[in-house]
Amino acid sequence: MLLEVSLNTLKKARITAHQFLITRFLVDKRIGELIEYLKLSNSENNWESDLENLQKASYISYNKENPKDFLAIKVSPLFYKEISDGDFFEEIFMTFPVKVIRTNGVADFLRTEKTYCKNIYDSKVARNKSKHEHILMCLKKELEIRKQDNSFKYIKRLSNWLATDEWKSYEGRLDESTRVQSGETNGYGIDLE
Repeated sequence: MLLEVSLNTLKKARITAHQFLITRFLVDKRIGELIEYLKLSNSENNWESDLENLQKASYISYNKENPKDFLAIKVSPLFYKEISDGDFFEEIFMTFPVKVIRTNGVADFLRTEKTYCKNIYDSKVARNKSKHEHILMCLKKELEIRKQDNSFKYIKRLSNWLATDEWKSYEGRLDESTRVQSGETNGYGIDLE
């Protein structure tokens, strides 16, 4: 089982990666593997405290009188929301501009080949929510910058934008705006007088 979880999720819920993994086993109804994992990780003795912590995080509910009744453990909708594998591509697709007027005055439709674009995006994101959110932030930053300097005519079509990892061109710009918002000063060579 591949486990992807952001540190922010763990901090917010005040749980460990181990406890997140326990809940993931419960969601997937892989009780046999969960029991084997608990034995291999020597964490059987901590089972009740793990369950208690997960309940405090509102991720599960369980029978305190019989905590080893795995089938009585209920995973809450909050946890399902946390691990949701929503269709991230649709959000990117709807955020991306529909068309632009190129330098020669001709309208160019940017959101063509939807199925092809979805396949590219799914292969790059692989249902990773934090990676999707990062790419979406980069896209929004690019759109903001292109609006400011009136350069929409140069934006790539969505298929090329995805295939060439164009969002990476704007990752550094995300850092800039974060530094400005936090009040950090610019480094050597950034300010011009």
